[in-house]
Amino acid sequence: MPTTTVPTIPALADALTRVEAEIRALATSSTLPAVNRFSGRITAAGGKRLRSVVLLAGSLALSGRITGKAVTSAACVELLHAGSLVHDDLMDGAVERRGVRTVNAEWGAGPAVLVGDFMLARASQAALDSVSPFAASKLAAAVADLVEGQVLEVLDLFDAHRSPEGALRSVALKTGALFRVGCVLAAHCAG
Repeated sequence: MPTTTVPTIPALADALTRVEAEIRALATSSTLPAVNRFSGRITAAGGKRLRSVVLLAGSLALSGRITGKAVTSAACVELLHAGSLVHDDLMDGAVERRGVRTVNAEWGAGPAVLVGDFMLARASQAALDSVSPFAASKLAAAVADLVEGQVLEVLDLFDAHRSPEGALRSVALKTGALFRVGCVLAAHCAG
């Protein structure tokens, strides 16, 4: 079976390197070493960074360049994603993610809630400080969508009569929120 490869776009590859550095800086920006240790470990575990790619590629396609604001926005979206995963792991009782023990498995429910909250707050603060009030508002709205999607999932967890539409609504809110905000912020950063 033939395989295809996606050509590397130098501007995108460079921007993703900058996003990764910014994620790490934001995740370890607490005045408390314990918070930095917890959130830094989570973000260092990596991931595909699909939300960043969507945002950066969209911004590049719309404006022909990737600005510092687009890089910061991408880092903020990824930090929101990481914070939501900390909360998701707690709710699911997960003990491992990406080969790393979860915050709740390692340090308990209390630290997991607080570290997840720290990551969500840092992302919003960075967007407000370095991108725009519009970006911060859109990120906050994405968090609200994530929460609503999670609530729907929890309420319907053992409902044998859950409709496909209900399941899709939960996914659209929970999973779709960060992709939607990535697209919106791509356009915003592109001008």
